[in-house]
Amino acid sequence: MLIPITSSDEATNLIRVLIIDDHDHIRDLVRLYLQRYFDEVTKIVGTANSMKSAAKLLLTTEADLVFLDIDLTDGTGFEALDALTPEKREHLQIIVISTLQERKYVVQAMRYNALDFLDKPILASEFKSAVERAIEKISKLRVIKERLKGSPQKRALPTVQDSVLEIRMMMQSQVRNIVLYVRDVIYAQAARNYCTIVVKDGTHYMPSLPLKHYEDALLHDGCVRIGRGYVINPVHFSFKPDLVNDGIIAVLPSGEELSIDPKYRDSVIGFL
Repeated sequence: MLIPITSSDEATNLIRVLIIDDHDHIRDLVRLYLQRYFDEVTKIVGTANSMKSAAKLLLTTEADLVFLDIDLTDGTGFEALDALTPEKREHLQIIVISTLQERKYVVQAMRYNALDFLDKPILASEFKSAVERAIEKISKLRVIKERLKGSPQKRALPTVQDSVLEIRMMMQSQVRNIVLYVRDVIYAQAARNYCTIVVKDGTHYMPSLPLKHYEDALLHDGCVRIGRGYVINPVHFSFKPDLVNDGIIAVLPSGEELSIDPKYRDSVIGFL
């Protein structure tokens, strides 16, 4: 059985919910709780009672939150999720509905980034807590996604990129001074009493001084700190939401990803 529910209001900010369970009374109870406690902020966009119908529903319906039963009549809820691409799957917040016997699937559920577990019978207090956590996470991610909508070309890129950075390196038993342009620096990484500075031609420089020695010059010239060990030049990065940690990930053209520490997230958002 597949029950898609449509609406003409595509611009709504409501949390879009899917309910996947093979028991009518569980689907009805989830619906009842949503209407009772979260009617103003959620919208049920579809329900399914089998693995096959759930997979079809997931593929054809845009959703933010999924209530997922593990043991369905013709397979598992995880198999239904496998119908999605990893990118689409990671955009979903998943609340698993399970029996005590199904707790053996906890590790597998974590691999699918399940946000919470609800044991059958579902208690109203536990339901409210789980959904409140989901709504908070979805709301944070929406804010981040909104800030990341603009293409890199539309962002206000740092204007001071022509300054030079003079680094000192030990080469062939001699100390040499090397001059780099900040615009060519991709990122600098701390490493105890020295650091690594990577430039856009792929060269890795390892000055014999710590990152803090170069940090002020880099930050003044348009770079941003993203963690205790990293200062990056945002000109060379794109950015995407970190859907697991409610944060932001900096992405190099090579595909290499660097997570942004929550402590420095606001400074990165300020750049965006």
